[in-house]
Amino acid sequence: MQFNRQAFRDYLLHYITEVRKTNPGMQLCSNWAFTDHMPEPVSIPVDWISGDFSPSDSVDSARFSARYIAGQGKPWDLMAWSFAAPPNTPWQPKSAPQLMREAAVVLALGGGFQAYITQNRDGSVDLGKIPVMGEVGKFVRARQPYCQGAVQVPQVALLYSTYDHYRRAGGLFSRDLGSMSGTLEALVEGRHSVSIVGEHTLKGKMGAYPLIVVPETQELEPAFIGELTAYVRGGGSLLLVGPGPARLFAELLAGAAERQAGGGAVAYARVGKGAVASMPGAFSQAYLANQSAEARSKLSGAVGLLFQRPLVEVSGSDSVDVVVTRVKRKLSVQLVNSSGPHRSIEHPIIASIDPIGPLTVRIRRSTRPAKVTLQPDGEPLAFTHSKGITTVTVPKLEIHGVVVVE
Repeated sequence: MQFNRQAFRDYLLHYITEVRKTNPGMQLCSNWAFTDHMPEPVSIPVDWISGDFSPSDSVDSARFSARYIAGQGKPWDLMAWSFAAPPNTPWQPKSAPQLMREAAVVLALGGGFQAYITQNRDGSVDLGKIPVMGEVGKFVRARQPYCQGAVQVPQVALLYSTYDHYRRAGGLFSRDLGSMSGTLEALVEGRHSVSIVGEHTLKGKMGAYPLIVVPETQELEPAFIGELTAYVRGGGSLLLVGPGPARLFAELLAGAAERQAGGGAVAYARVGKGAVASMPGAFSQAYLANQSAEARSKLSGAVGLLFQRPLVEVSGSDSVDVVVTRVKRKLSVQLVNSSGPHRSIEHPIIASIDPIGPLTVRIRRSTRPAKVTLQPDGEPLAFTHSKGITTVTVPKLEIHGVVVVE
């Protein structure tokens, strides 16, 4: 497997090198290279990273891919499909609101967005599809100043191990994310701001993250286990999900005792200056199957046990994705309306999205802000500041909005 993966890397490097000999200004990308399909450090000088997400389960697909690619240190975009189809039926066009939300999931992480529309059989543009794309284009352009170049503020890091993935993958660059995508969805739907990180992202930088989550991983390099152990002893917090991580970090859990969290019990131990907690049962696949509020509450309870002072907390709806970013040095809380049946394979076309709100946003900061606005509409938001917490109310969230703190 590794021999053939290296053959692909060699081919890609050769291709880019040869093209640049005669066209040095040519920008080149390789579809899905250095993404969650190929979760490894960027080792070839591609100009940007790109891929396309699921036509049907688009929100969840974009949630995962965007969070991984955003940490790879390259400009990036993701492509939506402008159409979808229930099983055994013809393709149907998506609505403008549906595509806007798919765009919002990507924009909130700082990525570019594109949508694929089919041409006529003679290669000409199907003009009937342009009005919807025009609406989506206006939506995206309005948000560009508040999203382009967004960098996530480190909060919760979910490990996507290159070492473990390549030992379990059934193909060269195939994905089997079932052991961790349910955990991501439960974290995001618990309104936690989550980054997906590989070993190469974390090594030497673990201290930037208040909480690191190791999902149902089977193998990790001994040196990396040692670095995570040192991170905990030095004051970090580590959440282990599933039996594999509990086995890998048995030494840290040696003195653990049962603690209640979110309506369930977890193993918890103080280790040095830090803490570790373990949910030893399988989690991800079960959550993918039923999106259990009880399971989500237990996971969020375990997060809260270890990470008691998040930078941003949002309440008022269970259907909002929260991404804490900085855009042009300004703290920007990206809010995406995730309400409705966006996972349905049988009914993948969504005609409209109901607004949510009001939302209460609490931001930890030492000083009172000069102003807080909801972008891209430029709406001034009233706020209070007391005991190191700025509290803002967003009256209504249609699809996507950015709370900008200055």
